[in-house]
Amino acid sequence: MLGFYNIFGNLLNSLIYASVTVVFGLTINSLAGYALARFVFPFKDGILIFIIALMIVPIEATILPLFLVVNEMGMINTVPGYVIPFFVNVMNIFLFRQHFLSFPGELIESAKIDGLGEVGCFFRIVVPSSLNMYVTVGILTFLESWNDFLWPVMALSNENLMPIQVALNAIFSDTYNIFTSHIMAALTIVTIPIVIIYIVFQKYIVEGSVRSGIK
Repeated sequence: MLGFYNIFGNLLNSLIYASVTVVFGLTINSLAGYALARFVFPFKDGILIFIIALMIVPIEATILPLFLVVNEMGMINTVPGYVIPFFVNVMNIFLFRQHFLSFPGELIESAKIDGLGEVGCFFRIVVPSSLNMYVTVGILTFLESWNDFLWPVMALSNENLMPIQVALNAIFSDTYNIFTSHIMAALTIVTIPIVIIYIVFQKYIVEGSVRSGIK
């Protein structure tokens, strides 16, 4: 049954989608958060207020306009059309902004004295020193992408592109081949990547919690 639904192919799809979203999302959102925290530019306060306002808007209120925009661009049922809209996350931008507000400015100034520019300071000083924050936001982003169901149902119709959550729904909805053992096996397979992520990155999560408590 699991082979019939190509669950391993759907699992690989979810891993790819979530990983791509994490990599691009961390880069874009951290740069935006850093700019809001450290730079002075026109309409900065207005942009921050707009970001905070968007944080209270539920995804259900924006999913239909998002679908219409992606469809107008001819990107429905494509991988870019599925992942690109979620590279920018206002909550993650706000989290990074709050983190960078407390980042020691002396480190950045010292790096500039040594000859580093803004870009060099960010990628060589700020990013390595903020690894715990990146891991935390990365895990939240991965879980959000991994567990997403509404958007893939709307944006993807090709069975070969479906993520794992849609495949699970198909298994649970099958009224002709309902086997508890197969369902439990599928749920176990879906859980394994999440468990591995927490085992690998638990050190950074704990360190981040400890440092937050010290502050």
